Amino acid sequence: MDHAIARSSDLSVRIPVHARSWVIRQTLCFDSAGYAFRQRDIEISGSRISALLPAGTSTLADGVDGSSFVCTPGVVGIETAMPRPRGATSVVSRPGCVTCIALHCTSMRELTESEQVGPMRTVALLEFSGNYLEQVNGFLEWFLSASRGRFGAQADPPLSVMPVLASARLLSASEVIEFAKFAKTMGTRIGVRLSSNADDALEFRSRFYCSESALMAYLLAHESNLTMFNASRIDRREASLLTRMNCAVSLDELGSPHDLTDLWKAHSPLFLQARAALHVRTSYAQGLLSRVAGGTPSSRLDRYADALTRSAALAVGLSDVGVLAPGMKADFCVFDRDRGDDYGAGSATLLSLLATREPAFTVVDGRALGGGATASAAVPAELAHA
Repeated sequence: MDHAIARSSDLSVRIPVHARSWVIRQTLCFDSAGYAFRQRDIEISGSRISALLPAGTSTLADGVDGSSFVCTPGVVGIETAMPRPRGATSVVSRPGCVTCIALHCTSMRELTESEQVGPMRTVALLEFSGNYLEQVNGFLEWFLSASRGRFGAQADPPLSVMPVLASARLLSASEVIEFAKFAKTMGTRIGVRLSSNADDALEFRSRFYCSESALMAYLLAHESNLTMFNASRIDRREASLLTRMNCAVSLDELGSPHDLTDLWKAHSPLFLQARAALHVRTSYAQGLLSRVAGGTPSSRLDRYADALTRSAALAVGLSDVGVLAPGMKADFCVFDRDRGDDYGAGSATLLSLLATREPAFTVVDGRALGGGATASAAVPAELAHA
């Protein structure tokens, strides 16, 4: 059996024998299972982490000395797709800790013309509203192309598509049922985007004689392959309805004045069940991360660490992103190690790194990319073609 395949066989992940294998040796990496930093050799084959070994034991020749680095999962950003200005070639600047971006869009063309698409992993949150024909055709085109290896996981940047139903545009409950059936047929995760303002929510009540959360809790109570978006806007009573479901919940509209204490009060059962996802927006990502890192009781730190990383990735359909473990996608941040950091503090230090520092470089889909504007190091020469 191929060396890389054997080391990740417990997760049934087969890494192609021709994929490049390389290693970051003797580095500190965040263990999401134990919420602790551990010194390891991280072996990468192709787009995946093939092994986490005791420091100094990897036999791979290709790689880099990681003794001056700290590796952590990245966070998931979320935006609405905006067209790139004519003649512009650059993408929107965002914190370096964002290794994946989820974009709300109404067509695949919106995504390809978006100024937010960059080198990180991208998830198109393809909104189904009104006449679904264009969205269905766009999803099927991506699905068929991805299955033939011409698009999706092999794209640059790697791209996936998740159908999302806009509840404010619903005319009948049967639309929800048919949407769920379509997703099951295609074998994909689905999302429901709750109203973004009070007027739309009130109009929904006038049509269905109940709230959006109540209708979804009734129709999709046992649907685990589902994410509810815009949930940070609902009150505590509505949030309690979501706790009765099996879905993930995206808290993706957190503005700077939003009180994390109120957020915890409304959604604490979801955080404790690792079903709450904190998706950050570019305009206030650093503010949110700083508040999470600096004003969070110690008992909640691990829950927020999950919500920003693996739960955030799972909520946008990425079950193999957000954790540094064998078989997972090689998507992570690499920070310069600082003597002043307390790496024994686990999640507290992880959140502090994400909030206050730019990565030296990031790794997305097994390839090393440059860090942010304030990063102190370029991509190591050994990884220039990773």
